[in-house]
Amino acid sequence: MRVQTDRFETVLPKKARFFSPSQSKAKDWRPVIITGIAALTLIAAIKQSQPPVAAPAKESVQAPAPPRLPDPIITPVPRLATTSAPRAQLLHIRPIGVFENDTMPDGRVLGTTYKGELANVASLPKFGQPGDMWYTRADGHCWVLAPIYAGSQTTGWVDP
Repeated sequence: MRVQTDRFETVLPKKARFFSPSQSKAKDWRPVIITGIAALTLIAAIKQSQPPVAAPAKESVQAPAPPRLPDPIITPVPRLATTSAPRAQLLHIRPIGVFENDTMPDGRVLGTTYKGELANVASLPKFGQPGDMWYTRADGHCWVLAPIYAGSQTTGWVDP
């Protein structure tokens, strides 16, 4: 009969299982420390035996002062009367969600759904449904997500 358990058991040699610090092989660091101190002492002795070399003195030449610029002429700027202006309201070129048939540049007719306005062409969404139409305020054009040409599997933003 075989008994299975999920308990993890290690199989280690008896010496490694019952480790005591007295059995460890401690490295003797004294020779390494003595060698390091001797090297530092030798480097210090070599540096002290060599006199420092002074750089040759150079004549300093002072640059002439730049010419003084004329004082600027200050003219007052007339202040325009500050009147409050009404806030701009977003007016869509057509109601959002309107479905219409538009003719593409290559002559095919495509059903489009108006989605709204965006600031510029860079704001067009990366993904969407074919036939999504967005108006961009920067260029004043509508862009439709459609196949690039008739029969194409590649879709892109087309300006009808």
